[in-house]
Amino acid sequence: MSLKIKISEDLKSAMKEKNAGKLSILRVLKGEIERNEQSANGKIELTEGDIIKLVKKLTEGIKETTNNQDEISLLEGYLPKQITEQYIREKVERLRVIDGFATMGEYMTFFKKNYDGRYDGKVLSTIVKEKLA
Repeated sequence: MSLKIKISEDLKSAMKEKNAGKLSILRVLKGEIERNEQSANGKIELTEGDIIKLVKKLTEGIKETTNNQDEISLLEGYLPKQITEQYIREKVERLRVIDGFATMGEYMTFFKKNYDGRYDGKVLSTIVKEKLA
């Protein structure tokens, strides 16, 4: 089940349960998804990675403003498990040795394609810079 469908289903459940808190934050999230699907050329379909970025952005906004832990934990439930720094280090080393990756762009493209929304770009960038130095 795609993340977008899961959010819609959870929104329907919150309506049935009359759970005002959950309903409120899910409406905001769904609204953000729909707003980001609009473009000058018509409606576009967001990728899972795009939706994950929206969830992260909304979570950060709540942390900075109200810091409502219920809303934060609800939103974090939609985020995939993040890969660890150790896993990134091992993968970067493997790509360098086995696949011969030699530029920052190769690593970033690989991680974006295979782990979109599941890694910290700053951590990856730092590790790759260490390996390329």
